[in-house]
Amino acid sequence: MTPASAAPGEIAHGDFLFNTKSGHSLDLRNPPAGKCIKLPDEGSTDGTNLTDKTAHIFATFVSATDCRQQLAVAGKGTPGHGTPWSTPGFNPTAHAVRFDCDSPSVC
Repeated sequence: MTPASAAPGEIAHGDFLFNTKSGHSLDLRNPPAGKCIKLPDEGSTDGTNLTDKTAHIFATFVSATDCRQQLAVAGKGTPGHGTPWSTPGFNPTAHAVRFDCDSPSVC
C-alpha cells in the first residue's frame, strides 16, 4: 500500500511540545491518534499538550501498539492554551506518547 492510498487515520490536531532530558525543546505537530509514538532515546521529562486530544505519556515504547507504564496524562488543550505535564519528580523519563482516538475503526 502506498502512502497515497493509505486510509487516513485520526489526527491529534495541534502541537505536542516536550523537553528532552538534555534540555532540547521538540514538538510533534498533528501526530497520529491511537498509536504509540516513540520519543527520543534520551527521553523526556516534561512538556505541554496543545493538541485537541488527551495525551498519555509512558515510560516504555515497545511498538506502535504497545506503550507501557503510564507516567502522566495531559488533557487536550484549548485554543491558545495547552495542558502542561511532567513525569513524577521529572524522573523517570518518558519514552512514548499515545493520543486518545475517538474513532477506533480508523486508528
